[in-house]
Amino acid sequence: MNTAYSLLAVLLSAESVVGTLQLQEPAGEYYYSRDGGVVINDYQLKLKDKVSKGQTLLTYVTKPDQIQRTIIARDSGYIEYVNEKLSKGYEITSDEMLYKVKSNRIFGWYYLKSSQLQPLDMNIKLWTCNQLGEKWTFDIDAVKPDKILVSALVPKTFKNVKVLNQQGLVMYFNERDCSNGRSFTKAPQDTLD
Repeated sequence: MNTAYSLLAVLLSAESVVGTLQLQEPAGEYYYSRDGGVVINDYQLKLKDKVSKGQTLLTYVTKPDQIQRTIIARDSGYIEYVNEKLSKGYEITSDEMLYKVKSNRIFGWYYLKSSQLQPLDMNIKLWTCNQLGEKWTFDIDAVKPDKILVSALVPKTFKNVKVLNQQGLVMYFNERDCSNGRSFTKAPQDTLD
């Protein structure tokens, strides 16, 4: 029996799973200058600005060899720290901290109650909802016998990871089923405070 067939049988027989979700705080990426040089474009980034993976954060020219260097965001997220000295013409030193970008993707383990499922496919999604009907979509990134590694984009309305770190959290295989059930008990708060 292949995994796709097993997953189909599970999905037809179970609309939801119950487990304990333990989320980690979103990761932070630190950006440093590789060499000393002069800033030629700082792109006017401010705290809480949203950045996309691959977006240029800073361009500078090294001294003395005049090589142009570009600092690029390795992941999408929000600016959590900006070196206040950054501006066109500012001379940065080697290994100077320039930015910290907080990822807008969060990871965590979802520990299943007993062995509710056959092996899951990593190409499906799970949904959880609060009593207001707000939905949060999780991707399955890895599957172990008793737990699933999940990840999700942090909703703009989400503030406290501990809101979802609870036992008995219901996750649904179908987004529609999520609206009919109640998964997490507190309404999320603003994420950018």
